[in-house]
Amino acid sequence: MSLPDEPAQPGSFDAPSTVLSESTATPEVRLYQRSAIEVAALRRVVDTWQTELGFWSFDNVLQVLARPGTLVLYAPGSGPDWEGVILADVGHDSAEVWYIYVVPEARTRGVARRMMRQLIALLQKKPHIGRLFLEVRLSNLKAIALYESLGMRRQSVRKRYYANGEDALVFRLDLHQDVQRS
Repeated sequence: MSLPDEPAQPGSFDAPSTVLSESTATPEVRLYQRSAIEVAALRRVVDTWQTELGFWSFDNVLQVLARPGTLVLYAPGSGPDWEGVILADVGHDSAEVWYIYVVPEARTRGVARRMMRQLIALLQKKPHIGRLFLEVRLSNLKAIALYESLGMRRQSVRKRYYANGEDALVFRLDLHQDVQRS
């Protein structure tokens, strides 16, 4: 996914500064607050995805974080490292997941599901935000299954969306109608 050209409007998301979790029975998902410890952990996650996927550099991520409306959720791991992260853009009436990443050693543990459910719950608290969008590679069958299990619907295909020429499947979730609790 490429970096967006136009900045979101200021004040589009007023996230709380507290730790967020679905319940005390599930591992936490936290809202990024830009502490020195979090910046270092984010850098380590970016270094991991750069090695694995060649995705955005840390400088690209910092540019995204500087934009109004950017929301970052993360799943803390043991110690200072994170198990996963979501970067999202929250606008006036919709939000878009720019990137979701789970470190290889944490995959199949439900990390992506927990982060997505927390993101959906946060967005549902904003009645003016009606939809959530994201793109996923057509080859990423596990992610597609996850998004569909959360109530997301296939909206369209973006031909040759990724740098390698692979198509992207566009998903949409109507936040106040479609959400599944699986």
